[in-house]
Amino acid sequence: MTRVVSWFSCGASSAVATWLTLAKYGRDNVNIVNIHLIDEHPDNGRFLKDCENWFGKRIEIVTREKYQGSVDNVISESKFLRSFYGAKCTLELKKKVRFEYQEPTDKQIFGYGVNEQKRIKRLLDSDPFTDFEFPLVDAQMTGEDCRQFLYDKGIVLPVMYKLGFRNNNCIGCLKAESPTYWNHIRKHFPEVFEKRAKQERSANYALCRVKGQNVFLDELDPNVGRGYKMPDFSCGAVCDVSLEK
Repeated sequence: MTRVVSWFSCGASSAVATWLTLAKYGRDNVNIVNIHLIDEHPDNGRFLKDCENWFGKRIEIVTREKYQGSVDNVISESKFLRSFYGAKCTLELKKKVRFEYQEPTDKQIFGYGVNEQKRIKRLLDSDPFTDFEFPLVDAQMTGEDCRQFLYDKGIVLPVMYKLGFRNNNCIGCLKAESPTYWNHIRKHFPEVFEKRAKQERSANYALCRVKGQNVFLDELDPNVGRGYKMPDFSCGAVCDVSLEK
């Protein structure tokens, strides 16, 4: 029997994608699954519970027990941060967990927005035999639309958004190259910034790029970058979707 599996990452986009999926398929016909990583902001636990109440359905939490859901444990064992093909933590802590959970007949829901066609293409190209669905694309919604949607619904956004980060990823995401991002990490999470700087030196790999050149975090000019700004919200046009049918 086909399962509908909505992957809930504690981000605004995956939350709205899950909401739309529940509206389409019904609460009883959707498995909502969160892959837990300890490197995410602790406020994600609060957001997950708020979304459970909003959805009217429990969110199943899974993790990679081998690494206790820890990016640092992956780095410590592999002595590796990132390559052209991506970060090893993504493979070990997210992809392998999804592969272990999924069944061949699953319909898998991802919260990629209409503005993320390149990410969607990469996913489809890398896994052409899986039945993926992208409800935000069908609804013509972007990540900003999703944050607006949650605001309209009275759902308090995760703290990372309130701090000005554009995505609710792990703190000190190994995939990030932007000096703006890393200086924002330096400002709000200096202990993580220092830890990543030491891990860079140990692995002899610089995560950040400035004007096309790799720069180690301990050499990054703290004044480089545009700075993040949280967008303002107003009542949006997509706040009329309801599960009450």
